Amino acid sequence: MNSQPTRPARFLRFLLLLPTLALGAAGGRPDDATFFRSLNLEKPGLEAVRQAVEASDWEAASARYIDYRRGLSREGWMPRTPGGTADAQALLRGTVKNWAAPMKAIQMADPHNFDWQANPLPPSDPAYSREVQLATARTQFWSDLAAAYRETGEEKYALFWAENFSDFANDNPVVVEAHPEHEVAWRALEAGIRMSGSWPDAYQTFLDSPAMTPALHTRFARSFHEHGLRLAYCADKYPDRGGNHIISEDTGLMAVGTLFPEFQHSAGWRQSALARLSSELARQVYPDGFQAELSPLYHAGVLEEFLLVRGFAARSGDPLPGEMDGRLKSMFRVIGFLQDGNGMVPALNDSPAIHAGEIARRGLAYFDDPLMRFTASGGAVEGLPAPSKFLEWSGIAIMRDKWGPNGMMGLFYAGPVPVGHWHQDKLQFLLWAYGRPLLVDPGKMSYDQSPFRRYSIGTESHNTLTVDGKWQFRDATEGRRQAESPADMAWMSCGWMDFASGTYTEGYWDCPYSAKSYRPFEKKGPPTTGVAHRRSVFFLKPVGFLILDAVSGTESHRCDVRFNIDADHLEVDPVTRAAYAGFPGGVRLNILPVGAVPPEVTTVRGQKDPPAGWVFEKSGPRPVFQLVQTQTAPLPVTFANWLEPSSGENPPGIEVARVDGPAGHPAFRIRKAGEEWLVHAAPAGTQAPMRGESRGSAWQATAEAVATHSNGSEGHIALYGTSFETPAFALRSQSPCALEIQQLPGQIAITNAGARPASLETIRPTPDTFSIDPGKQITITATTPPPSGPSAPPPAHPSSDGFWEWLKGLFR
Repeated sequence: MNSQPTRPARFLRFLLLLPTLALGAAGGRPDDATFFRSLNLEKPGLEAVRQAVEASDWEAASARYIDYRRGLSREGWMPRTPGGTADAQALLRGTVKNWAAPMKAIQMADPHNFDWQANPLPPSDPAYSREVQLATARTQFWSDLAAAYRETGEEKYALFWAENFSDFANDNPVVVEAHPEHEVAWRALEAGIRMSGSWPDAYQTFLDSPAMTPALHTRFARSFHEHGLRLAYCADKYPDRGGNHIISEDTGLMAVGTLFPEFQHSAGWRQSALARLSSELARQVYPDGFQAELSPLYHAGVLEEFLLVRGFAARSGDPLPGEMDGRLKSMFRVIGFLQDGNGMVPALNDSPAIHAGEIARRGLAYFDDPLMRFTASGGAVEGLPAPSKFLEWSGIAIMRDKWGPNGMMGLFYAGPVPVGHWHQDKLQFLLWAYGRPLLVDPGKMSYDQSPFRRYSIGTESHNTLTVDGKWQFRDATEGRRQAESPADMAWMSCGWMDFASGTYTEGYWDCPYSAKSYRPFEKKGPPTTGVAHRRSVFFLKPVGFLILDAVSGTESHRCDVRFNIDADHLEVDPVTRAAYAGFPGGVRLNILPVGAVPPEVTTVRGQKDPPAGWVFEKSGPRPVFQLVQTQTAPLPVTFANWLEPSSGENPPGIEVARVDGPAGHPAFRIRKAGEEWLVHAAPAGTQAPMRGESRGSAWQATAEAVATHSNGSEGHIALYGTSFETPAFALRSQSPCALEIQQLPGQIAITNAGARPASLETIRPTPDTFSIDPGKQITITATTPPPSGPSAPPPAHPSSDGFWEWLKGLFR
């Protein structure tokens, strides 16, 4: 027999509960006088409310106030978080969707009397996370109730919401004057999220329901006002905080001031929120478009907050700062640059991989841009920018041979400490090719206090280098932590190669596990200092990546380079130390050590104690291979690796060799099917003298890197340095610049292959000074090479096979 009450019985229960709800919501009835006097009762439409207030008839004031509010337009108030009927039905049974809970939901013992501090784990459990209570306090599940009510019209959802709001208000009395991190329900971040999301959604959805009695409506509106007071206090008393929290807080304040313009404080709240958001947009979003936390998830969240503010301002009639749209467009575009060939933005800094297309489609409602249109559709679009991109403020070099799913992409990070959610991963390198992520970031682990959380943050879980088993450690201090200038990196990009380099010098620390929330480790000294790690990455398009890791300093140290490989299987040759990884669909990755000293190589996958070889996803930790290359020796130490992705359609067929250059500078020759690249690199990123030849013409340079490329009848040279000479011409600059140089019939073409203007001085053929903007080219008329002399480069050896023996002889 079905024991569920009939529809008339449920409605009768609903009617019987209305007085209880009214009394519960009005439990603070003496506060109604204070609330109504906080309204601007001179506002047109509030005349009847004013008369009731003047008569101190609070019941009549509540009745007239809800009448007024029900008569206002609700157009344009969209739910921030789309809800679902299935989740709403589960909520009626006390199952609360909670993104921070280990099982993604918690069960309330009494659905009609929430335990707002409920957590399935005790604080002593390593997997305990305070985020569970914080997630519940955001009441985002109200959007599920609202969606179910809009879909079905069933009053049970409105009734449950009314009970739940009354329960929240009674169990969590407002705390206005306290630190923003004061307490779970009234932490400022949660207050802001409620105000711009589920609370306005529930308000507009349930406003006409019988469950929204006049007394309940007054209590709900009063709570909005209390939230405004709380958020305004935090903004006024703690102005120097940074990160996404204050964006959410001020968005919530803007929402309150827009939804309830009759509050006396509303205009001031909106002005304050807009002024602060304008300042934070300029401060938190770098000129290259990436939000200063350098986390795709939080970047997308901040972007959504600003779009909400844009909509609130349009509704309230408040003017937006003039620079807002330009900066918002750059935030959409940076997602397009960061995407891999599958349209996913890689996991970085407490972020999972996220869908770039969904964000781009959102952006196209506001801006028209070729990159955004391509990201949204994945199809051919005219006007796309160059596929490689340097985010110079964020310190991220994106190396790509072409747009679309059939190419390669490397991401190299050597930038500033993120504002929050930072990982200890400077100089990390990620790789995607042929439709698959190959070298991966560990991703976003739950904000608990477990060894897995510690591992996900640390250097040992990322594709970079550790010294003596110790982490990098760059502390993100409180207050204004954004970078104040572009990253100190080298960058060069042209059609046949990309180059980037960066350095870590801040020391290596012991960071043992310590069970504490969010960052479960302790930094212990003394650190290993006086050690510098310089990583240089060359992408020789479209065949592979050469990665050089130079570790300089004194004494003997153990240096470990790690690669996290999301493969089906991994084999290591015990003699050459080469690693061969296989992926679904016939994709392969060969990692070939090509340095002077072969490293020791070990592998690990899914190790639990201590954790090693994991990535973290919504479903939990997942094992991946971690390849560790080790050298223990007196410094300096150099690792050199050739990374060669391949697929069934593009089988490997590349010849790679190390050929020592002058003065001990490493050089590497890469050949494939009639093409040849020759890469010269100075140790530890210094500007050093270099000599060589390209297509029979000798050259000399002062540079950190020089690369040459020949393909049939074409030849190119690219350098990142301060001087370059051939018999036909010579140029120099005061600071390092990136140039691509090509000898044409009767001319020399010079292209700025960097991210900043290049100021140059020519010595031959004609003395001159000029500047070239990034991506622009100039040509110089070539002259007949002068006779060989003391200042001219040595003549090229006629035999390319004996070139290096000849070159070495010059420097004995």
